[in-house]
Amino acid sequence: MSCFEKHALPIQRRELTAPLHEEIDVLKLELAERDAMLDGILRALYRMDSALYDTYVMHDGHSAKVVASVKRHYQPVQKDLDWDVIESWWADHKAQIRVREEQQAQELERRRQEILGRLTAEEREILGIK
Repeated sequence: MSCFEKHALPIQRRELTAPLHEEIDVLKLELAERDAMLDGILRALYRMDSALYDTYVMHDGHSAKVVASVKRHYQPVQKDLDWDVIESWWADHKAQIRVREEQQAQELERRRQEILGRLTAEEREILGIK
C-alpha cells in the first residue's frame, strides 16, 4: 500500500460514515426534543394536581387528582410502557437535569473565580469585592 493510499483510506471512511454521523446527530436531537416534551407534559400534570387539588371536587365529594385520572386512562402503545415505566424514566430524567445543572453551576463558579483572580487589588476595591 502506497503512502497515498494509507492517507486516503481514513478520508474515504469519513466520507462513507459522515452521513451516518449526521443521522445519529439528528436522532439525538429528536430524542432530546421528545424527552423535553414528555418532561414538560409530566410537569404540567403534576402542577395541575397541585393547583386543582384544593378547588376541584368530583360529584361524589371526593377530590380529583389529574395524575390519577391520567394513570387510569393511560393506554400504552407498547405493552412494556406502563405508567410505572414513565414515572421511573421521569425520575431518572429529573436526576440527570439536576446533575447537569450542578455541573453548569460549578463551571460558572470556576470561571467566576478565574476571572476574579485576574483582578488587581485596585479593581477589586473599585468593584466592592473583598
